[in-house]
Amino acid sequence: YAAPRVTNLNPTRGVLTGGTTVFVTGSGFLGDEGLQCRFGEMVVTAGCGARWVTSTLVACIAPGAAGDQTGPVTVEVSANDGADFTSDGRMYVYAMGATVERLAPSWGLSGTVGQAVTVAGRHFEQSPELSCRFGLEGRTRGLYMSSTVVVCTAPGHGAGSVTVTVSNGAEEQDGMRAAGVRFEYKTQADAWV
Repeated sequence: YAAPRVTNLNPTRGVLTGGTTVFVTGSGFLGDEGLQCRFGEMVVTAGCGARWVTSTLVACIAPGAAGDQTGPVTVEVSANDGADFTSDGRMYVYAMGATVERLAPSWGLSGTVGQAVTVAGRHFEQSPELSCRFGLEGRTRGLYMSSTVVVCTAPGHGAGSVTVTVSNGAEEQDGMRAAGVRFEYKTQADAWV
């Protein structure tokens, strides 16, 4: 059979705890039998984190980072139970998940769109996937200021409070959510009490 090849990974980064589904694009993927994905030295097998989709696509669930270490690892695929792995050198980066600690201001007017909210926290990364989430529905792009500050635009919302989280990209996959802080949407009357 033609040796498998890995040409692309999506996403190319994830959190240290693992659990991110990484779609591996390439060629020569034969099926689930004998399929393995290797992240650095950590291996996931068919039925336990590696799944054949087509001859050009495999889905691999990233294991937790070895030794809880951040940084890049190569992702390679085997079609013969680990006897041979690809050697294409595509990199996947283990990173700390973003954590929100404070908001300024911590409230806004309900129904108002576009209020800037400064988010203080840890492990923010300058990336095109940086985003802020206000509750379950309100996702906006984050403006990177530093690894501890992001500016977000609050979407319109009815009165009540929502949890604000920041994502560098991978945290939002598979239902994983970063720790957040509550933001209150107040009516005009409540705002001036």
